[in-house]
Amino acid sequence: MARTGVLPPIAGVVLRPSTLTATTTNATSGTGHTHAITATADAHALVSALLKADASGHIKLRSITIQDNASIGQDLAITRDITTVRNITTTGDVAVGDDLAVTGDVDVTGNTTTATLNSTGNADLYGSTLRVRSTRFGVNREPDSQFDGDVLGALRAGYLVGPHALQIPDATMILNLDRALTGHRGQTPYSTSGSVLYQRGKYGEGLVAYPATTNLLKNPSLETDATYFASDGTVSLTRSTDWSYRGEASLRWAYTSGSANMYYAEGLALDVSTTYTWSVVVRRIGGGSVSATHIRPLVSWGTGNTGYVTDARYENLGGGAWRISQTFTTDASVSAVRVFGLLVQAGYTSEVWYADCWGLVARSYAGPIFDGDSAGCAWTGTAHASTSTYTEPLLAYHALIPPNGRVDRSVTDTLVSTEGSIMVWLNMAAVTATGNRHIVYLRQDGGGAAVAFYISTTGKLVAENNGVTVTGATTITANGWLLAGMDWGETEGVRVFLNGVLDASDTYAAPTDKHDPTFHFLSDPPSVLAGQPLVGTADMAVFVSRQLEAIEHRAVYESNAPVFAYVSTVPSGGATSAAAVTASTMTGFRYLTQTAI
Repeated sequence: MARTGVLPPIAGVVLRPSTLTATTTNATSGTGHTHAITATADAHALVSALLKADASGHIKLRSITIQDNASIGQDLAITRDITTVRNITTTGDVAVGDDLAVTGDVDVTGNTTTATLNSTGNADLYGSTLRVRSTRFGVNREPDSQFDGDVLGALRAGYLVGPHALQIPDATMILNLDRALTGHRGQTPYSTSGSVLYQRGKYGEGLVAYPATTNLLKNPSLETDATYFASDGTVSLTRSTDWSYRGEASLRWAYTSGSANMYYAEGLALDVSTTYTWSVVVRRIGGGSVSATHIRPLVSWGTGNTGYVTDARYENLGGGAWRISQTFTTDASVSAVRVFGLLVQAGYTSEVWYADCWGLVARSYAGPIFDGDSAGCAWTGTAHASTSTYTEPLLAYHALIPPNGRVDRSVTDTLVSTEGSIMVWLNMAAVTATGNRHIVYLRQDGGGAAVAFYISTTGKLVAENNGVTVTGATTITANGWLLAGMDWGETEGVRVFLNGVLDASDTYAAPTDKHDPTFHFLSDPPSVLAGQPLVGTADMAVFVSRQLEAIEHRAVYESNAPVFAYVSTVPSGGATSAAAVTASTMTGFRYLTQTAI
């Protein structure tokens, strides 16, 4: 019987309709009869639903349902979805136009291409690279060890280095201020004077800037002996080199019996009706926290006039060191102060204590930790046997200039840039004062500020740019870290940000006057407003060549992590001078990039 039907003979393809019913049109006896066979099912429709021949005569599957496993030695290409409740195993590639949903395992030696891959079992991929082109990638089970180290490890540490919210493009100078004044492009102050000291910052250490002051205690660091120190009880009180916060030595206190105190006893004659603050850095021998529960400061003047306080400030300096400070005011008649001391509380007298960096200043705050050996400080007489002085730091960096190549003329012939941004972390020791506390000051030739950023006498952030002054609405608080930000530009105007939130703004004014060749950081030019430094600690100062978006200010604050630049370059070593300085090629807020002579 000749075979006719819907498809020509195809090697390897066997069609087996489930039921065929035959009827005859002739007598059932005799020979040479012709019979017509009719299938009860439409074979053409069944095969068309299953197979399709392309232009080359090859057969492709339209739809397939497999009740058991599918094991394919070559490639599997499907333009729609594939769903299976069992496993898929192939040594070739799997290409799925839409979704691939597998209840069992996916084991592919080749490539897998799919819109969505869902597997409640295992998904084993043997290629060398996993490329994720969507916006999110989640790992719900044990991660790869390399992924855990590179990504999850950084998250556990609290920061990421890479193109994220903390990596700021167009940063022209980032000052880390961790015991260095160098910017990320190698910028250094061309002029430095005064006391350049560092204390605990927001990240690592920060730069302190205070008005000039004197430490009235003559042996604050016990570097040579324990003169002036005593105790009322039976106590082992010795100079020790076991631990110190600054220098090589400190006071070691070990209690036996009697009064549990240690103090500096010199009998100082202070001014009447005057505010003073005394401070000391302490450490328990085993480390740990320190509070009024453990140890309390005291001040005693005259006979029997001893003041214990409960509102002293306890500042964590890290490494088990705590700075205790107490502010007091002498009365109108008594000025002779007998002792400044520490009383160890009951329950903690059995511990060994260390005390270092003793200080007394005529201020309402403790201020910098210093003695005559500190950088930029001096003894008024014999070292470690006299008072010591601190002077405010004056740091001058090269100012904003246009990218006009080598500077061979006065840079005062230039205008301030039309946009820029400044951010810096601050910890203020005092909120209000008789003068403004400056963060950045760039003076105009004709007087006034081309760019200025400071804290007003009422404790508000103020931004000045080309005659426009914007005062923040919020009064800042002392003794806590805050993110101060200002920016300016023709689109958004002049703005002030506090902790990542817009605090005030005003319209922008184009520059009309030239500016000085330098700007001052954490102080003001001595010829203009001498004696108005920051009065606090600064950390992580960021200068950007464009006006930041508001979300960038917010991101830096919310991230609670250092800021990184897209590009960092440090010039080769050697001296620098104004004649050997070339301009940055960046636009906007520009700084000089120094090159070696």
